[in-house]
Amino acid sequence: MLLNILGKPRSELADFLDLYLNTYNEKGKLWAGLGFKGTMEEKCSPGLLEKALKVTLDSESVFAINMIVDYLYLGDIVKGDPYLYRVNRPGTVSPDNWSLTIPVPVEKLPGLKICKKIGDMIKSSGRG
Repeated sequence: MLLNILGKPRSELADFLDLYLNTYNEKGKLWAGLGFKGTMEEKCSPGLLEKALKVTLDSESVFAINMIVDYLYLGDIVKGDPYLYRVNRPGTVSPDNWSLTIPVPVEKLPGLKICKKIGDMIKSSGRG
């Protein structure tokens, strides 16, 4: 159907078709890949975020780099709309791009309750 709409033969659109097929329903693929059943949730929940962080930590990659804001959300420190905590807003030029202010002073981070859970997640992944 897509080829008919675009009016081009498959041979001319091979790269485009691969890109489309690999990204089509990517949220649904992630939902299933994390082991969730049923209808995909559009909003992030602590359970969804914890599973996503676990996938990263349990990967065979040399580095597992997660954003601190994800861990703070897991600890119920970051609240509200996650788009408020985006580091970058694609397609815009603004002094806010590539910057992020967390709602906790850096000096207080080690004393947060979530630190134990973060440590446990890291240790259980074999990275600790």
